[in-house]
Amino acid sequence: MAPLLCPACPESALTQTSPRQGLSVDHCAACGGAWLDIGEVYAFTRDPNAAKAALKAAYGRPMPSTRSCPRCARNMSAVRLESSAIIVEACPGCGGNWFDKGEMAKFVASLTPPAAPVPDKAPSKAPLAATPAPASAPAGDRPRPLSDEESAQLAGPDTSVFIAGVVIVCGAAALGLLWGLRGSFPLLDSEGLRPFLIGALAVVATAVPAARAASSRARRLRGAWLVPGEVTARQDRGSVLVELVVQYPFGDRMRGTTAQVTAGGPLDAAIGARSWVAVRPDQPDAGIVVLKP
Repeated sequence: MAPLLCPACPESALTQTSPRQGLSVDHCAACGGAWLDIGEVYAFTRDPNAAKAALKAAYGRPMPSTRSCPRCARNMSAVRLESSAIIVEACPGCGGNWFDKGEMAKFVASLTPPAAPVPDKAPSKAPLAATPAPASAPAGDRPRPLSDEESAQLAGPDTSVFIAGVVIVCGAAALGLLWGLRGSFPLLDSEGLRPFLIGALAVVATAVPAARAASSRARRLRGAWLVPGEVTARQDRGSVLVELVVQYPFGDRMRGTTAQVTAGGPLDAAIGARSWVAVRPDQPDAGIVVLKP
């Protein structure tokens, strides 16, 4: 049987190791990653049910990966395990999983509840401020899904309610003015309430699309993944704006998006520089250039 090739470094072959008696996994000596066939991941955890629930939740938000399955050579999916903030590759064909170096230990540790603190017998004179634990950062430049908080942060303030309110208030003011001028316009008197009802419907019909346009960026970022891209073209648009062309990998091919940014601003970048793109799996060609949160 031909040896399995490492998904992270395809020039290296996987070798079988036995973490304990009766268990054998495929390991890459070059990068330290491990391939676990379907069901093998549960052998490393004390709570298989918790591990199964965590993996099931992660499989619900897959993103195409550039790595291939060492077992069946299919393109794998990248999934984020929320409890440990790591991204692993999952094969939709054979059900196996690829863990980079150290990711299995993080995943197992995330399933173990923290031990209850033992209170000191002699309380200190002054209470100590609790130090927040550092957030786990994603490994390198690998794609990862945006959380709801990050999507809201990148989208900026939601002005949809404000815009709709402005349209309705201005429309109501205009209709009120016309109502007060009925005596000066015989047409309004002869038609009764009909012109005002039509005007009210027009105001509502204008407020709805205006509100949707104001919240379009937030909707486009909901459920998106953060993908590293590269600036391939840059053109000045006057003295204030710059148009960037950013190429990014998503699925089985490279894709591209354009963005007009402020010259010298945080999104401005030279050709060949790294740029981050938010991409929704259902709209892979509609990427949005963003600052990495």
